[in-house]
Amino acid sequence: MRELPTEKEANRMRKAARQNRESEEEHQASYWASIAVPIQPVTQLEIAPVPEKCLARIQEILTAHGMRLEQRDGSHLVTFPDGTTRQEILPRPNFSVRNRIKLPDGYEIREIVLRNSPYGYLGFLDEDFSDCEAG
Repeated sequence: MRELPTEKEANRMRKAARQNRESEEEHQASYWASIAVPIQPVTQLEIAPVPEKCLARIQEILTAHGMRLEQRDGSHLVTFPDGTTRQEILPRPNFSVRNRIKLPDGYEIREIVLRNSPYGYLGFLDEDFSDCEAG
């Protein structure tokens, strides 16, 4: 029968495991940071329908930064001002692609495209919706 480690041995093993985990996380971060991800211009995106509860707030944010939102049959079309760029954010999660969209005025939003979905979703800063009630 195998004996349980002493508390000192257990602490030493936990410390070694934590150091290994931190080393692996640093290695992964270094790997992803070393990949050159192209920055591409973007002019329009077709996105999933915007929820009614925050549609007015989203419209206000988009307009303030020079974007337009048009309702389509079952989706919305976002038109960006000239000079807007899109860059993929790595690492890529299993079921989605994430892009950083940077507008000429410096404002950033996120585009999230789920696998097998015909449309993407826009992500905004939390503080942009502090006054928008969740429903």
